[in-house]
Amino acid sequence: MSFRCKRAVCDYCKGAGWIETGNDPVGHADIVMSPNGYPQWVVAFEPREDPEHTVADPHAPLSPEQIGR
Repeated sequence: MSFRCKRAVCDYCKGAGWIETGNDPVGHADIVMSPNGYPQWVVAFEPREDPEHTVADPHAPLSPEQIGR
């Protein structure tokens, strides 16, 4: 998380509650297979998406998917 982020409730933040507002890649936890054949936790990075299109309306009711988290 960089200094260019803001609090948000959305699927893009993967439940962390923060979205990047700069052009930095967004990191999230992921599991990959290590060279030894074992699962390993890593931080995967994805290009930032425009938060204007991914931030949920804070006044909208929760969807069934959001309630089931």
